Amino acid sequence: MEEVLGTDWDVSPGPVAVEYAGPTEWSVPAGLFSTADLLLKDALVESANVQQPGRSLAVNLNHAAWQVTFNPNNRSQVTGVRCYDLLENQIRTYRAKAVVLAAGALESPKIALQSGIQNPKVGVGIVDHAIYYRHFVVSPETLRNLGLTPQVPSAAPPREEPRSTKLLLHHKLATKQDHAFDVILELGAQFNQGRFVDRDHIEDDLKIREGYLLCEIVFQFYAPLMEQNSVRLAANGGGPGKPVDVYMEVAAVPGALLTQARQVAKKELKELRALSVLGEDQLYAADGLPNLKLADVGGVAHEVGTLRMPIAGAKGVVDKDLKFEGYENLFACDNSVFPCSPAGNPSLTLVALARRCAKTVAARV
Repeated sequence: MEEVLGTDWDVSPGPVAVEYAGPTEWSVPAGLFSTADLLLKDALVESANVQQPGRSLAVNLNHAAWQVTFNPNNRSQVTGVRCYDLLENQIRTYRAKAVVLAAGALESPKIALQSGIQNPKVGVGIVDHAIYYRHFVVSPETLRNLGLTPQVPSAAPPREEPRSTKLLLHHKLATKQDHAFDVILELGAQFNQGRFVDRDHIEDDLKIREGYLLCEIVFQFYAPLMEQNSVRLAANGGGPGKPVDVYMEVAAVPGALLTQARQVAKKELKELRALSVLGEDQLYAADGLPNLKLADVGGVAHEVGTLRMPIAGAKGVVDKDLKFEGYENLFACDNSVFPCSPAGNPSLTLVALARRCAKTVAARV
């Protein structure tokens, strides 16, 4: 990649959240997980290694969190959470010394709104990465010339899984004004997304493609929160099973940044001798740069910002330790607390924030 883009770019393997290979035939691929399973597994491992008498973990499945409850004599103190038991069709209340909302950028502000949290920024600002992308294919001949020919599963056992590659690129000197985007290059894109579980589907896909490799180049841009975007309780009121109204515009990308992205795309596509996917528009526009497509709202489901942290000296909904402003023991820990949408995926940053939040909660309870 340095030969293509120069030494100002960092290139690293892109981690894939969903791997193809399952532990057994017909199984769901590794990487698809249940939060409940992970919590229980962690508790069992810790219990085996740490002597903590009386320590326990309860996971209440099939419960929809609805509201937090408050001390009637002190509205700034949370006493627990009210849920709707989806199996028994009844409301249940659980008491707690501290409550952490971790239901995502749509559900967490919904719970806060239904609870009457007093902050005008609750639910305001929701935004996702601004994303431009392009699908393309690489011919079998080019794959051979570049040494990229994937291993194809044979008809008879033992079968080999199809190969795919996902690369993450970002500019070493990126700023908000210059190269403010991450680049994801996927070769064998359909396998990176975990779309196949049944091997028969893989073989059908190989026949359809006739040796051509489906690829994708994606540009994810930094985006500030957008004050006109919002998550609000629906007109028919809140409560279990009630929807929210979401108004969300796509973040605008400055023309100069988009031109930089298209120039990067041109270098990569030329190197791979990329071809248009059958049925899609021409790969290159009249100006000689690639036709990049704007992704729809929620294209990667990394919505952020509905319970924002403070930024540039202005207070948000939560403070730097993710505690709600004005409340003693109520926290949020999910993408809703981000004060902007970074160009990169938010998972690792959220892990760091979760560790910070956990230390704060532990110190208070």
